[in-house]
Amino acid sequence: MPVSQVFSAVSLPEKTEVSLKVAVAANFKPILEQLVKDFKRKYSYQVSLSFASSGTFYNQISHGAPYDVFLSADRKRPEMLEQEQKTIEGSRLTYAYGELALWHKDVNRLTLDDLIHQNGHIAIANPDTAPYGVAAVETLKHNHLLEKLKNKLVRGTSIQQTWQFVDSGNASAGFVALSQVIGHVDPTSYRIIPNNNYSPIQQDMVILRSSQHIKAAREFSRFLLSEHSQQYIEAHGYSGAL
Repeated sequence: MPVSQVFSAVSLPEKTEVSLKVAVAANFKPILEQLVKDFKRKYSYQVSLSFASSGTFYNQISHGAPYDVFLSADRKRPEMLEQEQKTIEGSRLTYAYGELALWHKDVNRLTLDDLIHQNGHIAIANPDTAPYGVAAVETLKHNHLLEKLKNKLVRGTSIQQTWQFVDSGNASAGFVALSQVIGHVDPTSYRIIPNNNYSPIQQDMVILRSSQHIKAAREFSRFLLSEHSQQYIEAHGYSGAL
């Protein structure tokens, strides 16, 4: 048989490109977009990012959404997925601790008590689906302001929409993630909320049992906990996990 026929008769396996599908809490969007660029330079994987509230992703994953990795803005949803046996055992890890800020778009750092006399709406993320919304409600309760301000509150479906409410002027102030404003807006326009006002915003990630790319998902997880990634995370409005 001619050599050319021998080669034509052999079916060589095609090289398949791994593409990780990562579900990411909205607060972590700008940080992860940059870190993924670094990850892709180091590894030969493609990464597809989706952003929404942690509660939205929990509901999607519970109903079979095909993600490989889930980065939540809390530990509650990853723990629930663990209990439902939808995660790889031992894959739940903390990658960051979030911080809350009160942002007023004008260059005028508000106190919490100033909100009583502030005209317009006050934006918070929906506490039913967004951990930063829970932190905002806890802060208002801690300072005995929730009842006084409840008629002024508007809820974003995610912390990203909450930021948009303030940025667009649809709300005069809002409780946002520190990472959304630090380095992006005038530092005199926001106030960091002391973390004794709310429960720790422990942000956990998990690898999902349905993933077809466990090896790549583990490398992605390790990359986020690397010294390089953690230093970047800490420089952009979070406390690191290391």
